[in-house]
Formats: sequence, structure tokens, C-alpha cells
Amino acid sequence: MTIPTLEQYLASYDEAKAGLLNASFEQGHHLWQNRPELAIPDDWEFGYQTDKSIRLQSLPDPRFPRRVDQQIEFNPPELVNWNQSQAPDNEKPIFFISGTKNIKGFKGNAPTWWWLFQRVRNLIPGRSYRFYVPTYPDLVVAQQGTEKTFADDPLAGEHRLFVRSDTENLADTGWLNGSAVPFGKWNLLFVEFVAPASGEATLYLELRGRWGLLSVGWFIDALSLVAMDSPAPTPTPQPPASGDLVALQAEVARLQGEIAQANLRLSAVDGKYTSTLEALHDTVAVTIANLEQLRVKLAAQLAEVRR
Repeated sequence: MTIPTLEQYLASYDEAKAGLLNASFEQGHHLWQNRPELAIPDDWEFGYQTDKSIRLQSLPDPRFPRRVDQQIEFNPPELVNWNQSQAPDNEKPIFFISGTKNIKGFKGNAPTWWWLFQRVRNLIPGRSYRFYVPTYPDLVVAQQGTEKTFADDPLAGEHRLFVRSDTENLADTGWLNGSAVPFGKWNLLFVEFVAPASGEATLYLELRGRWGLLSVGWFIDALSLVAMDSPAPTPTPQPPASGDLVALQAEVARLQGEIAQANLRLSAVDGKYTSTLEALHDTVAVTIANLEQLRVKLAAQLAEVRR
């Protein structure tokens, strides 16, 4: 399955077929522990970081001279099941991408770290699934009227999707900061996993901001869980492969796996790890070059077999 753009994803989005309960938050909410500032969407669970001793360290980066370690403890967010009718006219086309409601989670002038999750059942064991989450990071350092200035340091906001069964972690994006998930616009996040033998898994969206900005917030809407399986293609007759061709095909598959893993690591690397980033880029470049050489060699071998 190809990776859709946000526009393609929304064009075909249907909450009734989203594979999750209350996927677009149109079906109501409840107050978490009767706290009016925490309106949690029905059919979803919620949690936040309660360890007051945690302080995230921020490695220096010359591109962001104002970067500092976390100074203030994490605070619980405020969550609103926001109705479009309550929004200013200028914000309605920005923050509502499906239906008339979304989830707005934020904290003003303090760090926050929180998560939403849902248990899903009746998955087909061994089948691949993709958990999609559109999110708009609203990491604001200043505002004049309707004009916002978003944080320029990518560490200001971090995002993570992960999936767990009762016995193991099934998939995890790791923490993705503003380098991978730009602030002030909608982003389509996703994580892929294979359903366990139990046919049940818990899907998590986790968000955190380490500094007390004017607004440490996110908008979330139009989530989904999609089965990735597609109909098997019609087999194409192939000439018998020699031992050399089998070895080459295996090597090509291995190198493709290395490229995929390197690219995943690149997407999760903070801007602060400049040397690591450069090394990963070099690894990908060398691997791609090797793959191209093997591709040419494999094509020549196949042509000779067909003769």
C-alpha cells in the first residue's frame, strides 16, 4: 500500500469505515475523573505524565542558540472536544478537517506530556494494519491578533505513535520532533504493525512539549485503522533462476531492507544529532549505489537466462 498525502487521505475518509470507535470525535466525550478541563472523546482512554521529577535534556545545537534543558515540571493538558460552532470564523477552515468536531489538547506557559489510546479487537492475526493520525502541532511562541509565530526549535514539540499487544510492543515510531512533523500545519502520521495471534492490540498517540511556550498544543482529527492487504497480483512466468541469481536476489532484498531501516532512523533523528544524521545519509547513499550495481548485474543475468 502506498503512503497517501494528507489530501488524498481526507478525500476518501469516512468515519463509519475508519476501523476505530469515535475516530473523528463526532460521537461525544466524557470528563476524565470528572475534571471539566479534560474532555476525553468517548471510546478513548487518556493518560498524562505524573512524574514531577522528569526533566528532558536538550543537547546544544548552534542553529538554535536559545535551546535549554527543560526547567519546569510536566503539567496535565487541557483537552476540549471542540465544536466548529464554537470556533472563530477564521479558524474553522484551518482546524476542522472532517466533520464538525476535533480534539484540541494544549497547555499554556508550561510543559505537557499526554496520550490517547484505544483498544481494538477482531483483528485478523498475521494481517498488516496501518494506524493513521492527522495532527496539527500548535506550538506557539507569540501571537499578534490572528497571526501566530510558531516555535523554530524542532524539540519544542514531539510526537509518537506505538502499538502494543498484551505481551509485546508491535510497532513504535519513536519520538518525532518538528523536523519530521512541522509545526503550524496538518501532518499525517502513521505506524504499521502486524496483528498478533490474539487479534487484539492497543493503539497509542503520545504528545509532549518540554518548554513553557505561549501555547503547547495540538489539534487531532480523522483517525483511522486500515488493513494494508491488497489482492495478490497475477503471477508472471519467470525463467528458472540460477544459483547466482538467487544469491543476487537475496542481496537486493537485504539492501532494500537496510535502506528502509536507515530511512526510518533518519525520520526520527533530532536536528541535534548532526554527525549521526550525516553518517546515516552516507550509509543510505552507499547502500543505494550498491543496490543499483546489483540491479544492473541482475538484469544482465536475467537477460542471459532468457536467451
